[in-house]
Amino acid sequence: MKVVKIGDRLIGEGQPLFIILELGVNFKDLAEAKKLIDAGVATGADAVKFQTFHADTVAMQGAVLQDGRGDVDQHAELLSSEDRLTDDFQAELLRYTRSKGVVTFSTPSHINDVALLNRIGGAQAFKFGSDDLTNLPLLRHTARFGKPILISSGV
Repeated sequence: MKVVKIGDRLIGEGQPLFIILELGVNFKDLAEAKKLIDAGVATGADAVKFQTFHADTVAMQGAVLQDGRGDVDQHAELLSSEDRLTDDFQAELLRYTRSKGVVTFSTPSHINDVALLNRIGGAQAFKFGSDDLTNLPLLRHTARFGKPILISSGV
């Protein structure tokens, strides 16, 4: 297995366990996000991962998502999270996380999200879900920035 470097951390065979706090968009405001970051760092997280998206590039209006609450309007649900994900908000999250000495990265959902993350700085890597495993235009575009890319394969 190959060893990869993200930020100042080596990840792979012979390296210590690398623990990622998956923060996603699971917070209601900046104060709560910082509190969760602090808790993750205090318990030994090596990295914090966010999600970067815009509802219009992820789901069509009227798309239905089934979860524990029954049928949910996926676009509306994403739009409510997007309100917390302004450029300035994300820049502050990345800055704050890096100030804690942990690796920071995000899951962008679109080429525009990759551009945003590079423009605001702070993201040391990109992570894509298995739904983007074959999204070659997005992966090729992201690779141009020369940062590590993690891709889930599902299964």
